Amino acid sequence: MKKSKDYKVIRLQSWDEYLAIIGDSPYQDWAFRGQRDASAPLFSVLSRYLMAFRVDPRAWPEQEERILRIFKRKAIHFLDHVPQSDDDFQWLAFMQDHGAPTRLLDFSWSPYVAAFFALHNTTGDGVIWACNPAEIEKAKPVDLERPGNFRKY
Repeated sequence: MKKSKDYKVIRLQSWDEYLAIIGDSPYQDWAFRGQRDASAPLFSVLSRYLMAFRVDPRAWPEQEERILRIFKRKAIHFLDHVPQSDDDFQWLAFMQDHGAPTRLLDFSWSPYVAAFFALHNTTGDGVIWACNPAEIEKAKPVDLERPGNFRKY
């Protein structure tokens, strides 16, 4: 086990070791994300997309707003439920579900789902990120009354 300054790293060699870790009560209410490449940083699809096309990071907010604006304009013709126009978080969730690049990262309450994504089609070391939402919430409060205003934090 290696301790980083921000998080703990646990390297496992077997499924039994994984089951022993996730069965431990401290991880019962955690969120998990599996990635098939342990060397890949924890970046959103939008971040990877903008980096791949070498977009200057100072232009990222404008690019995200452009993608969101185009999606909203076109998607209203195909959705049964159309979110309020200013509820960007709901729109980003729709975009994520339809394969559009967003800043959102998918996490699961299930460590087994995370393990599937970490191991499916991997040719090397996979990784499972685990985080405690209660601790994150304490560190950075989110105004749940105004979910559309997430950019202001």
